[in-house]
Amino acid sequence: MEVTAVRGEIGAGRHFWQPVSPDRPGDPQALKEVEMTAAMQMPRVEECVVASCAYNHTGDCHAFAITIGSPDHAHCHTFVQLPVRAGVAELTAQVGACQRADCRHNEQLECHAPAIRVGPDNDLADCITYAER
Repeated sequence: MEVTAVRGEIGAGRHFWQPVSPDRPGDPQALKEVEMTAAMQMPRVEECVVASCAYNHTGDCHAFAITIGSPDHAHCHTFVQLPVRAGVAELTAQVGACQRADCRHNEQLECHAPAIRVGPDNDLADCITYAER
């Protein structure tokens, strides 16, 4: 599906860009499909071996998206140690943001690896896919 964007006005000289499907402009379902397509292009968390994380159900992460990065290592900032299971069972997590600009997979703080793995490295929950430039 080809996507374009239209400019809308919020007011006081402020604007926003709204993605639209050229074959269905103004259709809320088309916009939802466009947003889902963009989200589907984010790298998936292929494996998470941090069993103590609330988002880890059976070796996989079920947070909607995770954030990677600390000043000194590729820590998973979504990691939370609680006695409950969290997230959405039908989803596999994806990388929402990566603060490790020095990673070879990072471009403008977005991860471009095909997929990542999370496990113990410097910390209990780190991005194992991290590779210094």
